Amino acid sequence: MKKIVGTLDKSFYENIKILYPKNLQELKNILDVEKKIITIGSGLSFVPNFFSKESVSISLTNFKKFLKLDYENNIIHVEAGITVREVLNEISKENKYLKILPGWPEVTIGGCIANNIHGKNPYVDGIFQEIVEEIHLITPNSKEIIVANRKINSEIFYNTCGGYGLTGLIISAKLKINSIINTSFFQKKIFTNTQKESLDVLLKNKGSFCSYAWHDYSLGRKWGRGIVNLFYEKKNTKNTKNSKNLNKVETKFNLLKYTQPINFYNSLSIKFLNNLYIFFNSFSKEKNINLDELNFPMNSFPIYFWYLLNGRKGFIESQIIIPFSSFENFNSELKDLTSKENVSIYGNVMKVFNGEKKNLSFDGRGVCINYEFLNDHKNEKFFESYYNLVSNHNGITSLYKDSKISKEHINLQYNDKYIYFLNFLEKIDLNKKFNSIFSDKIKL
Repeated sequence: MKKIVGTLDKSFYENIKILYPKNLQELKNILDVEKKIITIGSGLSFVPNFFSKESVSISLTNFKKFLKLDYENNIIHVEAGITVREVLNEISKENKYLKILPGWPEVTIGGCIANNIHGKNPYVDGIFQEIVEEIHLITPNSKEIIVANRKINSEIFYNTCGGYGLTGLIISAKLKINSIINTSFFQKKIFTNTQKESLDVLLKNKGSFCSYAWHDYSLGRKWGRGIVNLFYEKKNTKNTKNSKNLNKVETKFNLLKYTQPINFYNSLSIKFLNNLYIFFNSFSKEKNINLDELNFPMNSFPIYFWYLLNGRKGFIESQIIIPFSSFENFNSELKDLTSKENVSIYGNVMKVFNGEKKNLSFDGRGVCINYEFLNDHKNEKFFESYYNLVSNHNGITSLYKDSKISKEHINLQYNDKYIYFLNFLEKIDLNKKFNSIFSDKIKL
């Protein structure tokens, strides 16, 4: 298998064996025959948690029914292979939506649960398990569907949310939905000189509908300047049932099929693009934005265009949470490290979290930052120091975004939660049936 880390390239799939059961009986027959399996959702994860050389990947593409739509109680029951886009396009007919959404509409509901993704305002909304009422799954030690929620099989429930597909095959789930009050939002941009200034703005505006910051990490004296984006619901835009504001979510392009022509990014081009980005944003410090643009910024021009310029090597993504108390020192040391190793960060997003560590789920109280680095072997020495820096500041790394972190640093960052999760897997998967490259990496 060709190893491409952190890139969305169709060659990623060339040697993956994938089976597509059409119904539950066919799925059970596969479980009888195949020795090692793992579930694949949309296949858009930046880490290899949905395949391995030893396993057969089980796609639930054919499991995408709406089993129940209870709009009165704001609960839906859907099969795991259905995509976020398909869910939103159905429930929006009744002015409903999911308050926690990934950044791309083609992600499956099963994938959202397995990775325990977060949405646009994790400080207020938490992570995906907050809207999961119940999971129906086939565990490794069983061939029958079991029910797991906060009261029944609760240990399975909490470990399946953020279990990276290793606790069983998620067949369906019951989710909480919310009523849409507004589909039109007001976006305000605040320009800052440092990450600390951005953090202060984010914390003062944590009651906004959502907020995030972008920063210029190109090497030089302007390192750390940024733009904070704040989004507020516009008043007097309440929807009626047949409101024309409820646009159908459409994916602009297939991330798995396009080819990336050239690698445009280097230290000079990154600096140029950052200056250009700040310049153009200075002309539109306030504007109106619709719900789809807010939820799926990658699906809006020109953001998705930048991914066409990564070249065949692609990029490495790292997402971390650093405690508030360590954030300033962490930034100072990161600046020194990138300067010393001559490494440029060309993509990034900063948010604030207010949760707590749960098994291997990406959650906690602190500052969440996404970094994108060039996928270059010359950066290997930098990554070793980078993970030391995160661990030394009691940070954690997102295990569904970061393909480079070592098992040693996973152990350091998640410590007792990591050991507990491994012990749970030993108990629930006696024959080690569920296997991926990711699972091989984290096991002791």
